[in-house]
Amino acid sequence: MTGARSRPSAGPTSVTPQTPHATPPVAGRRRLVFGLGLAGVAGGLVPGPASAGTPAIAGVAPATPAPAAPAPDYRLARQDVAGPPDIALVTMHKRATSLARELDTEQPLWLNFVFTTCSTTCSMQTAVLAALQARLQREQRAARFLSLTIDPDGDTPEQLSAFAARFGVQTASWQFCTGRFEDLLLPQRAFDVYRGSKAAHPPVVLLRAARRAPWWRVTGFPTPEDLHAVLLDKQRHA
Repeated sequence: MTGARSRPSAGPTSVTPQTPHATPPVAGRRRLVFGLGLAGVAGGLVPGPASAGTPAIAGVAPATPAPAAPAPDYRLARQDVAGPPDIALVTMHKRATSLARELDTEQPLWLNFVFTTCSTTCSMQTAVLAALQARLQREQRAARFLSLTIDPDGDTPEQLSAFAARFGVQTASWQFCTGRFEDLLLPQRAFDVYRGSKAAHPPVVLLRAARRAPWWRVTGFPTPEDLHAVLLDKQRHA
């Protein structure tokens, strides 16, 4: 996900009108619709019409077929990276570091590209990754997370720290970093997330299941459960 800015039952029933609610985010809508469908089936509250050719039985409501599983909201593909460039970085704690140092881990590593004034994709993705991080910690599964800003002029270490705090990020295993504008273009291009301006950044999360494992690209709007399943699968084959 990224980009960078350009430089230069039977009888009728009455229904009480309901107060409209805000539309949930994409991933939330998928879970909500699926959950409501399961609730209706489990409770037998919404009898459906008899299927063609199936005789009705007096006193027995026709069975409602279970809803199909929702289609994934993401695409998974291998990401070829010919040696990510080593660049100087500054962490949200104002510590000097480098991309090579932050990538140097045997643990599974999640990488994404964000900017803190992005109120849509970046916020949604950070919330999903924070939920994944919390689950992995409950399961005592090690993993690291790295977020690189694509707006270093606006994203100071203080801004990055405040952004992480908004989502309850556990900073012991998740680092947000900034650096020089020109330097940060290099990993964006290496991971094929540069789109010319920060407003055009794609929703991409990258996973490396182990130090020498290949990178995998998750494009779209996965849920924490989706990413958890991807991680376990890639760890088995790392």
